[in-house]
Amino acid sequence: ELKSKTALNTALFIEIINDMFDSGNSKNLYDPNPNRRPMCDRNLNVIKNLKTASSLFRNAEKISHKNKKSSVPPCFTGVIWTTTALCELFESEKNELSKVQPNKELFL
Repeated sequence: ELKSKTALNTALFIEIINDMFDSGNSKNLYDPNPNRRPMCDRNLNVIKNLKTASSLFRNAEKISHKNKKSSVPPCFTGVIWTTTALCELFESEKNELSKVQPNKELFL
C-alpha cells in the first residue's frame, strides 16, 4: 500500500533514471534487458529512454527544505548534456556510416 502522495511520482522518477543508466551502459548486442542493448534503428527504445531523461531534467529543480528556494544543480545540467551528446553522437555516426556503407546498420 502506498501511503505517500508522491510515491507514484517517485517510482516513475526511479524507473526513468534506471532506464537512462541502462541505456547508456550497453555491453552486449543481445542483452536480455532491451534497455542495455546498443543504440540502433531496431532498438529505438534506448534513444527514447535517453530523451525522456533529458526532458525530465530540463524541467527539474532542486527545492531547499530550509528556505524553499529552488535551484538547478550542475549534475542536472550534466545529465541533459550527456544524454543529448549520446543521441547526437549516434545520429552523427549513423550519417557518416551511411555515406561510406549505405546499407550497413550501425550499433553504438
